[in-house]
Amino acid sequence: SFLAISGSELHPSNPYGGEVYHFAAINIHNHIDVKDRHPNEVLAMVADQGGISVSAHPYWSGHTLLDLLPLHGYFAVEVFNTTCGGIGRAYSETHWDDLLDKVGPVLGIACDDAHRLDDAYLGWIMAKSQNLLLESIMTALCTGAFYSTQGPEIIDLCLVETETTNREGEKVTVRQVQVKSSPATSITFKAQRSRGWHISAPVGETITEASWTLSGQEKYVRVEVTAPDWKKAWTQPIMFRSI
Repeated sequence: SFLAISGSELHPSNPYGGEVYHFAAINIHNHIDVKDRHPNEVLAMVADQGGISVSAHPYWSGHTLLDLLPLHGYFAVEVFNTTCGGIGRAYSETHWDDLLDKVGPVLGIACDDAHRLDDAYLGWIMAKSQNLLLESIMTALCTGAFYSTQGPEIIDLCLVETETTNREGEKVTVRQVQVKSSPATSITFKAQRSRGWHISAPVGETITEASWTLSGQEKYVRVEVTAPDWKKAWTQPIMFRSI
């Protein structure tokens, strides 16, 4: 009933002026010496072992796009890290959106980091997998078949075509992103820069589904669900066009 996946946190130096990088390397089995190695070389060494890398807690690390743009070879960024909440920098949502806008497909992971006992069970992922085997879990991670959460459930996420009436009274076919979740006080659709849509439940009530009609200008859409206790869940982005 439990699967342990070998991994390590790697800290190569940052040649771009910022603090050292923190990479969570998943499914590696041999030591990687990061001394005097470029961060991209370290990421490549993780991949050579069949592993995957996460760019950990960029907000906590003080990283900006200047630090993140030169990197390649990682598959996800930590959108939430429980331990980093100790200094009020648990959320790296802005960093994730900047990467999706400027770089391209990057997945988002929530985690505990678990430096202390009181860090546990506050952030995790829900993977779509037929079994609890290494190959299945790694496939779910690599293909984005998971969502990240502090507790709220995302029951369904889909992209559909539907008919609507435009301002001229004509029937037109549009695309919508639709989501169903556990009871939420708000559901937010986020796209690049000023694009997106925020839906709030009436005061004292909750909602369990929402939809947003796309304009066709979106590079990506991802969804954030916020529960009455302010805990959040994040879908992976739906990508519409390359950078």
